[in-house]
Amino acid sequence: IHISGSNFVDEGDRIYLVCNASSQEYPPEDIDWFLGGNTLTTDESRGMQIHKYVSINTGTIISTLEIKQARLTDGGVYVCRTSNKDVTSTHVNVLN
Repeated sequence: IHISGSNFVDEGDRIYLVCNASSQEYPPEDIDWFLGGNTLTTDESRGMQIHKYVSINTGTIISTLEIKQARLTDGGVYVCRTSNKDVTSTHVNVLN
């Protein structure tokens, strides 16, 4: 499991993170995103979208997290956790 994406974004720019988890036998059932201990969900009014893609052939699940216009409060540690309890994180800094 790993996260890719920019660790530094300017306020008003897009935050885009990708979490990729795979298993030798089958992909994890689900992936969740967290920021500051709170579960993140798609919120169109906020400009936040989460998408998930599963490939049975490669045993991979990929989740993308996009925030269209970053606010200073969007900075922090983003955690990606699979249903198998695999966890990884990345720190995103929103610059003023």
